[in-house]
Amino acid sequence: MNDPLTTSELAGPETCGDPVGSKETATHDAWPEMPTTSFPEPRRNSYAVRERWREVARMVVLGVRPGVIAQELDLTPSTVSSILRQPETQQYIEELRTMRDENVADVHDRIVSCADNAVNFLEAILNGNEDVSQALKLKAALTILDRAGHPAATKNIHVGLTGHLSAQDIEDMRRRAQDSGSMVAEQVEDLTDLTAMDAVVQNAEENTK
Repeated sequence: MNDPLTTSELAGPETCGDPVGSKETATHDAWPEMPTTSFPEPRRNSYAVRERWREVARMVVLGVRPGVIAQELDLTPSTVSSILRQPETQQYIEELRTMRDENVADVHDRIVSCADNAVNFLEAILNGNEDVSQALKLKAALTILDRAGHPAATKNIHVGLTGHLSAQDIEDMRRRAQDSGSMVAEQVEDLTDLTAMDAVVQNAEENTK
């Protein structure tokens, strides 16, 4: 008489002694199949979008042209124009401009408030209350004179090529410039070259007559 069949033998050869296969079969039966229809594209991160149009507004306030904005942010010109037409963007631009104007006014007020301290420091340098070099004292004195409406005088020599100066006249001018210790001597050297050039031109004209 044959022995009765066990439970594993009744299950058939596919699952007999194969617990892994049984688990996979149970899992497959428990979860439905994925639908074949495609899911819609996920919405873009709203934070990233908001930061993008804020950056567009900031660049507009800085004076960047829309075409350059499109290139820098890798956007199309039409997208930049669409962003700039939005009321939220216009409002943000006005807020940025207001903040900019307030900051400029604040910097100006701070400079004005420091003017008294700057003048006091210059006076202390001139009065010898500060241990500084004579060169710095001279610079402070010249700065005060310049601010008071007494800038250093500048000398310029303007001589037309139609004028005729003798060699002795030019030599006298060079000597006086060197004696004064100014930079006029260099200008006299240039004048010598120009006078010599004028003489060459005049000689050429006379030879052609």
